[in-house]
Amino acid sequence: ESIFADVMASCDGATGLCCVKNDGVRDFSGSLWLNVTDFATGEVSSSARVDLSMPAGAGTAQWHQHDELKAVDGKRAVLEAVVTAVDGTVASHNVIPLTTPGEMILPMANLTVTAVRGSSDEGGQSASASSPSFIAEIRGNTVAMYTTLTTLAHGRFARNAFLFRPPVQHVEFIAAPYSGL
Repeated sequence: ESIFADVMASCDGATGLCCVKNDGVRDFSGSLWLNVTDFATGEVSSSARVDLSMPAGAGTAQWHQHDELKAVDGKRAVLEAVVTAVDGTVASHNVIPLTTPGEMILPMANLTVTAVRGSSDEGGQSASASSPSFIAEIRGNTVAMYTTLTTLAHGRFARNAFLFRPPVQHVEFIAAPYSGL
């Protein structure tokens, strides 16, 4: 979700070192939030918050040390680096696995997906039912890593291979312009 974002962050859990980059053509002010999601419970805890003030890029970087990340067990939790602008909008969201998927101790996921007419608002809730687009309403009772949505319809989902947290998330379907959806 953040690979092509102007501002993004990533961390090394083993060393606790995090890097925030601004590749944009404008100065950036906001915050870096480091959140940890527990696989067993789905609970999210904020590990750190750092205020950011970065000149325009390309390649402007800030480094931050967060020793508390060294204690995060990558088998039982995942790290997220979320960069928000001053107005609260999310500039980038980076899910950072601290181990390989085969080492993660995840509960068995049982997700259901329903197509719902409308669009997704910022809080992930269903917006106007009169909207001509569709959203995928995903429901489940456990955390799921790398949740992937597919369809035979012409288009794509706004998010894919994402971290699902219970009980519900909404993902917008972006129809191809020629699809006649």
